[in-house]
Amino acid sequence: MPKVALVETKPSKTNFQKEFNFDFDQFQLCSDPTIKKVLKRDCDIDMNPDDYDWVILVGSDAMKFFTKQSSVTEFSGKKVDEKFLPVINPAMLAFKPEARKTWEQSVENIHQYIAGEIEDVVIDDSIAFGIQDTEKANEFIQAAIDAPKDYIALDSETTGLYPRDGYMLGISLSYDGECGAYIDTDCFDEETERLLQELFDKKIVVFHNAKFDMAFFEYHFHFRFPMF
Repeated sequence: MPKVALVETKPSKTNFQKEFNFDFDQFQLCSDPTIKKVLKRDCDIDMNPDDYDWVILVGSDAMKFFTKQSSVTEFSGKKVDEKFLPVINPAMLAFKPEARKTWEQSVENIHQYIAGEIEDVVIDDSIAFGIQDTEKANEFIQAAIDAPKDYIALDSETTGLYPRDGYMLGISLSYDGECGAYIDTDCFDEETERLLQELFDKKIVVFHNAKFDMAFFEYHFHFRFPMF
């Protein structure tokens, strides 16, 4: 039986034993449950990933700590860097019930990975990568505009549930079905926004959660989506 570890941000009330039907060792990045926002300096975890065949990473903090990826929503239930299996934090289901399908599918995928029943597809920076440079962001968006396919996949990462109460951290964009990028909104300039609107005007946009994402895009950037 593979040796499995599960890492969450800090001690929680979530009973992961009920969600996964295999044995695993459970760890927290930070042992202090009173810290609201866990920073790198707060992490006191004592766990060597090399001691395990699989490491389940619950939430974006654990994912960022062990991998180069940042959007746990994008990679939930998928294999990253040989042995890491990110998954969204189930605590979010209390205020974002529409994510339940993502959680359930991710749990199913993780079971299949552990049991050796799923194809060994590794997600690395050759097919999924982050962009924090304006020039690179604009080049990627232009490539999406020029691509022959009629569809793009678009998702957002936000700090809140409602546009007036939060802001957009980044967007995930894929246009060829083979690779995707997470673009940090801090690198957006006027040209980035112009290119994105051109992209949305020319392509059919497939959202993960259209109502939620469109509200943020329209409120913060005034983007229009004539085709979705």
